Amino acid sequence: MRDTNFLLQRHTVIQIAAALLASWSLCAVAAGEALPKSGSASAHSGWSATGQLKDLGENHAVWTGVYWGTSFNDAGKGLFQRTAWICPGATIIQNGSYVHHGYCVLTDADGDKIYGTSEGKGPAEGVDLVGVVTYQSGTGKYAGIQGSHTFKCSGIGADGQAFCRQEASYRFP
Repeated sequence: MRDTNFLLQRHTVIQIAAALLASWSLCAVAAGEALPKSGSASAHSGWSATGQLKDLGENHAVWTGVYWGTSFNDAGKGLFQRTAWICPGATIIQNGSYVHHGYCVLTDADGDKIYGTSEGKGPAEGVDLVGVVTYQSGTGKYAGIQGSHTFKCSGIGADGQAFCRQEASYRFP
């Protein structure tokens, strides 16, 4: 029974990890576009994860690894359209629920970046993971960015992929 629980936890953590990465992918503007001083965006993303799960015994485990993916603005243009990201993080699993902590960088087609922290938890009703990404800094057109986005992610398949929906708001000083 313990081996089965461990495998189920591992599968769940991989799906969560993938979902977190996907949530980060929504943070870039299409190449050459001017960025308004403030705004919001709705986006969707897909991502994957690679890492290691360490069984700590008695229904406790930790997953560490790297998540990556891409995002698309629901309008097909603007903030968060075609953004690549990479996000190392850790997920702590205890008795079937989990808490995620990560740090991410998103890169748009111009090479400009957004940096920030990611916090999430699950399982949540109807989704595997819910959370928030808080923007800390940026380069190029994102210099001085402030704001965050919420995410709701669900695992797809058995290989660590996920699909996420994000809602963001941002501003510049």
